[in-house]
Amino acid sequence: MRKLFAIVGLVAMLMLGCTGGTNATPAPTPAPTEAPTAPPQATPTPVAAATPTPEATAAATPTPEAAAQPTPGQEEDWASLFGCAQTGISYTYTITVNETSMDMAYVASDGGSVNGVDTVLKTYTMSSGGMEITTREWDSKDGCRCVKIESSIAGQTIPGQCPVPGQGSGEAEGAQTSITSQGTETVSVPAYSGLATKYRVTSETGAGAAYAADIWRAPGITVPVKITSDGVTMVLAAYSAS
Repeated sequence: MRKLFAIVGLVAMLMLGCTGGTNATPAPTPAPTEAPTAPPQATPTPVAAATPTPEATAAATPTPEAAAQPTPGQEEDWASLFGCAQTGISYTYTITVNETSMDMAYVASDGGSVNGVDTVLKTYTMSSGGMEITTREWDSKDGCRCVKIESSIAGQTIPGQCPVPGQGSGEAEGAQTSITSQGTETVSVPAYSGLATKYRVTSETGAGAAYAADIWRAPGITVPVKITSDGVTMVLAAYSAS
């Protein structure tokens, strides 16, 4: 969005041992005065029964399925990348330009029908220099194209014009746009820290206007967590979804 710039097995061994004894009876020796004496008989040693050790079976641990990662070079579409048709979310970006930062808070809700078009209402509020400006933009759910826009400054509502007719937070009409995955990398912004997928966006219109940006998207968050474009850096400072 021009404004928003997804694991043992054990084995047991059975051992068996046995021992035995021998009985021996020697022939008697005759003697005139003594009766022959038989030697004591050897007692066989009983064999102890071996107790088998049961084989232990380890419980199989399921391996969690890894979240699908975009293939570097894979293309994405504008609405999915920027989440521009999402409703029921609120988020804040910290925008830095030439070392000067300001916060812009967004709320996306159902905008109803405007001029016969089903819309998303995006309300964003920017505070700078003690002044607060609130802008309400109605974009079509199909294509995220601007239908109506107005701003409020110091309590006064001023009708506005879409930045480019039919553009809004969506892809400009007739633009030649390329959105390509650059793989994943770790990012850290106030609202998220971890792996994010980086995309390179380039867009050119027939009028010669060009747009280029790097966009980072994180799992579970429907808007970019970071956007850089032409000296402007936007980082996601807060995010909530209902």
